[in-house]
Amino acid sequence: MGHKELVDICKEVGLPSGVLNIVTGLGPDAGAPLSAHPDVDKVAFTGSFETGKKIMASAAPMVKPVTLELGGKSPIVVFDDVDKVAFTGSFETGKKIMASAAPMVKPVTLELGGKSPIVVFDDVDIDKAVEWTLFGCFWTNGQICSATSRLLIH
Repeated sequence: MGHKELVDICKEVGLPSGVLNIVTGLGPDAGAPLSAHPDVDKVAFTGSFETGKKIMASAAPMVKPVTLELGGKSPIVVFDDVDKVAFTGSFETGKKIMASAAPMVKPVTLELGGKSPIVVFDDVDIDKAVEWTLFGCFWTNGQICSATSRLLIH
């Protein structure tokens, strides 16, 4: 499902205007103007440290609230006093965490991949499917690692 279809569904089910705003484009063209615009009340971003620093710099002059979840793709478990590592994310990063923890025999709990799909079968109650799909996408404004990001329809 593309972003245009998602917008159409949200309108169809009565999601109020302004609750969902989809902005497409590259960072310099789309993201930078958003983080610096005085009418944008808050910026939430998940991604690289480099981009996070740029967002903070753009938002700082207006004392705009910013929520950043930043991280690299090369995690290393280095602290002796860490008893266990729990990670939710990509398979690639999970392998690196497992490899880093193994020499120290650290217990690791990994929840990898998936992209948080909702699967809708042909015998479904369509109203319930729509309700739960929207809940999965927008609960906590989508700012949670398990937010629905794919809809698979039978």
